[in-house]
Amino acid sequence: MITTLSKRLNPDGIGLSYPNTTRKLKNQIITIIMDCIESLSSIGSGRASLGFADDYYHELCRVIGTDIYEREYGPDLFNLKIHLDKMNGEQFFDALDVFVQMVYLDEYVGGRIDIALLFKEINDVLKNNGIDLKVIDGKCWRISDPMIQCEVISLAFEELKRFGFTNAQQDLIEAFDHFKGGNNPMAILSANKALESTIAYLLERFDLHPSKDKMASKIEVLIHNGILPSWYESSLTSLVKVLQVTSIIRNRNGGHGTSDETAVEDCYVQYAIDSAASAILFLVRLTNCTINHDYIKE
Repeated sequence: MITTLSKRLNPDGIGLSYPNTTRKLKNQIITIIMDCIESLSSIGSGRASLGFADDYYHELCRVIGTDIYEREYGPDLFNLKIHLDKMNGEQFFDALDVFVQMVYLDEYVGGRIDIALLFKEINDVLKNNGIDLKVIDGKCWRISDPMIQCEVISLAFEELKRFGFTNAQQDLIEAFDHFKGGNNPMAILSANKALESTIAYLLERFDLHPSKDKMASKIEVLIHNGILPSWYESSLTSLVKVLQVTSIIRNRNGGHGTSDETAVEDCYVQYAIDSAASAILFLVRLTNCTINHDYIKE
């Protein structure tokens, strides 16, 4: 499900505070979008290019509410370019975010263009124009957000995708989305799921089968078979336990007589996501070393 940048980061509808889009920025971003769409026709068929352009425009209409342009002979790239050029501020960045998500989710497009290079080009343009946005894992995020500024989280997103930890990658994204949407208990739950999915993928990858369906048993199997070092067992087991119980920590600022509420302060969520991302990054990198060297030195 595609969402807009402004709605995802500001569920209460406060809106993003961005400077007006400059002529230079709009020209550069629109050129990147048009070049990407047009390149599909040179790689595949002209219809593939126009089909994506038409889908992109209709997605803009659906999630942003823009007007459908009149066309007599099907989708028109020139009209799409004009339409994007009329946008400013928050709407323009929402349109960019929709484009990024569509490219990332479209397997046909992903198999015909270098998405990593495309996103790097977009990030370079945003950075050079002083816009605090960055494309990370198929979505635009504000890099002024302390959690996105955290190098560990950005790297965890990238490494999970790079090495095929699909479920863990999605769980970590959901954790961040829940946090930005104000659903703190679900954010911590998703952070825990991301770590559990990482461990589950390791078991599957090395064809290991623990005797019990408990995290402690799974971790023990990974250590016994040399996938993880023995010194890491207590740290990883403790982190799993912390993530499992943090979601029910009560808000210390809550008033008396509110025993039915289970509010969770933001600091607990930030700790959960930071800790899970750090552990995941270590596990992914360590596993890659294990595959390359066939053992771990204690």
